Amino acid sequence: MKQCLSAKITTLLQHLPVVRNLARQKFVGQFIIGLLKSRNVQFCEVAQHLNDAAKPASNETRIQDFFRKTDLNYLVLAQLMLSLLPAQGKLRLCLDRTEWDFGQCQVNILLVTVGQGPFQVPLYWELLDNRSGNSNAADRIALLRACVQVLGKDRIGLVLGDREFVGHQWFKWLKENGLNFVMRLPKHHQLTHPDGHRQAIASLGLAPGQVRRFAHCQVDGVWGQVWVQALADDDFLFLFATAGLQHLDQLYANRWTVEQCFQNLKGRGFNLETTHLRCHQKLRKLVALVSLAYALCLSVGTVAHEKIKPIARKNHGYPATSLSRHGLNILRQLTRPLTWPSEPIARKVVALFDWFIRHIALYQVPKIAGQSGIHLIFLNPMKSLLLLSIAFALWANASAQKLEPALIQTMGGEKIGYKNPAGQVIIKPRFEEANVFLNGYATVSIGGRWGMIDTTGREVLPLKYRDLDYFGEGLAGASLDGKKYGFVNTAGTVVIPFTFDGIGSFSEGRATAILGRKCALINTKGVLLTPYKYQGIELMKGGIARVCLQNDSRDGVQHSHFWGFINAQGKEISKLNCLGYESPNLENGYAVTRIATPEGATTIQGQRYTFKVGQRYRYASALIDKAGRVVIPTSAGYEFGNWDDDYLIVQRGPAYGVVDMAGKVLLPVNFREVSKFEFGADGKSLAKVFTTAEGKFFYVDRHFKCVEFDGVKCPEY
Repeated sequence: MKQCLSAKITTLLQHLPVVRNLARQKFVGQFIIGLLKSRNVQFCEVAQHLNDAAKPASNETRIQDFFRKTDLNYLVLAQLMLSLLPAQGKLRLCLDRTEWDFGQCQVNILLVTVGQGPFQVPLYWELLDNRSGNSNAADRIALLRACVQVLGKDRIGLVLGDREFVGHQWFKWLKENGLNFVMRLPKHHQLTHPDGHRQAIASLGLAPGQVRRFAHCQVDGVWGQVWVQALADDDFLFLFATAGLQHLDQLYANRWTVEQCFQNLKGRGFNLETTHLRCHQKLRKLVALVSLAYALCLSVGTVAHEKIKPIARKNHGYPATSLSRHGLNILRQLTRPLTWPSEPIARKVVALFDWFIRHIALYQVPKIAGQSGIHLIFLNPMKSLLLLSIAFALWANASAQKLEPALIQTMGGEKIGYKNPAGQVIIKPRFEEANVFLNGYATVSIGGRWGMIDTTGREVLPLKYRDLDYFGEGLAGASLDGKKYGFVNTAGTVVIPFTFDGIGSFSEGRATAILGRKCALINTKGVLLTPYKYQGIELMKGGIARVCLQNDSRDGVQHSHFWGFINAQGKEISKLNCLGYESPNLENGYAVTRIATPEGATTIQGQRYTFKVGQRYRYASALIDKAGRVVIPTSAGYEFGNWDDDYLIVQRGPAYGVVDMAGKVLLPVNFREVSKFEFGADGKSLAKVFTTAEGKFFYVDRHFKCVEFDGVKCPEY
């Protein structure tokens, strides 16, 4: 049974390749089983259960080799975690941080969990380099951006966090991105009422147990709702939120799930804190494997409690064990010697894994970077090139096409066909794997060979490819052997030969080609427009594509991504010394480039710095156009916020203002905050501008001229 479970985990990883080859996938399956049996992350302990046919010393060498050489795709792992959750309904994100010391090494993990109800699994995490201090707003925003990339904003119902996760920049980013949140605040934070009056919560005069609610007030310069309850020992439950004022305490109470998750990753589960690893990259991999083991335990425990073996309750009424521990006990029981797959509970657990595999296979996307919703191509693993936002774009498009793949029982077993919203079978079930329709086409597979069909079921491209993407600008990425990739047209003619190790979809007549472990830009004729030197190239938008040079990490030193921009001709139009998340493509032909310089060093344009652990850096931003011309220089001292086709919200220190794309000031940079255009009679013609006086604001129109509205008059400024 041990081998059976390991094989099922391997099959899961073949459908969502967190690691890039079968041998590594099998190793992960064995390592997960070793974690379950040992409940310990120390390599010497896991090695005792890894491969019974090998000596423990050999097993430990294999483990060390895996952590030293193998790259994991954490976004694909996030999609795997997501596949264990219900496919419908809003999801809750919980943000928390944990830390521990091993000698002089301080481990500091910032992690987000995702789930519904009591079912909460790790989604994404980073290790911080700040000597076990609190996270900052930039850390949290980068982490949440990755989560939004995987989930999509519409799927996120609520973001929860404790007293560490506060501050103007953090709250403002959550509100601007439409993410509802509930955060607990330290009691020293003050309220600002609409009349400008500031108040400490200690002055509310609440007795222990009493509650006060405020529907509209300001905290840390951001407007929201406040819920305050006095506790014993002069403490307060002080909650700041954007939704659910009457029940904020109940919403916040769900934050216990992330605490429970940490407990199960550490002392109550797999003893993560006992690891002797110091390298952050290795630690991040270990957290990934432990998180996967925990998620499988929680899934098995939940299903077992509901349908197989309910958890007993003690005399006080509480369950005797948690759902994850229930699943862990079952899986450990199944991996004992002389436990056979034919036993009743074994059959049910195997059936659960088979359901996971079918569920993932049904919505699997090809290994070639798709054209819809993709943001960035990574080379880890080599051919798993798409970011997972494509999956959501494809699923949404399937609904628009009115045909969806469905598992249907046939005489030969379960096959996949296509049904309409009424449940009628439109395309007969004969496929083993199938994807949704996009622009009238869907990719399907039989016997591991992929082809393309239209909405009548006619084969547009024969089922002969090992990998096949959707058509983008008339060309589909394909591979005959799963090793070399090229492009074919709608007639099946090879337009660009199968010579690349990996490819991306076409956008504006440009696509990414990969050879070895480097990316280059090509046109629709396959002509190279750049040399093979980049680690990643984003989709071309507005004649600009963002590129990054290779990053690397070693013990003690981290070499960060270095970003820049190229135009449609492949020419670099900015220096490759800016940091990643702060340099988005702007589809109107402009881009923000952000330069990082070590403190105490002279700014040298174009130099590639080595980012050392603990080093502090200065940042400066500039706006460039698609010709590489600097439109707004770093000397302006701006940080760029929200943008529209015609204007940018900018920040200088604590003050905000608005400029146009030529740098002309439309609204002076001396206000506390500038909102989106979400006010006025139509709800979209006016924006609020908050003055330096607490609680004071006025309205401006889309020309940034003051307008009297809703009794608010125009001030002098």
